Amino acid sequence: MIKQLSLNDNNLPNDFIDNSERILKDITKVLQTSITTLQSIINEYQLKEKEFLKETTSITETSLIDSQEALILDQKDSLIVDLTTKYEDIVKILNEIKKKNQEESE
Repeated sequence: MIKQLSLNDNNLPNDFIDNSERILKDITKVLQTSITTLQSIINEYQLKEKEFLKETTSITETSLIDSQEALILDQKDSLIVDLTTKYEDIVKILNEIKKKNQEESE
């Protein structure tokens, strides 16, 4: 999957850059897949949440449902913000690593 870095001085920078670029691409793919998966889980959770709220409407008072719904929506929004922030941080770090690798190769 990843070439072994050679110890001779002839190909060391190129091998390192090639490996770094491959790793960055793989990490980006993994992160994109993770975010897609998390978004689908959130969507699935929202559907289940809506079904649950419909079922409990006849049992529970409206004010209790409203407060639970507001709490769930706040938690969902908080989760989305947290995941987005983490994704942006990781992308920023990856970009910094890529920039550093490019500068070192020049």
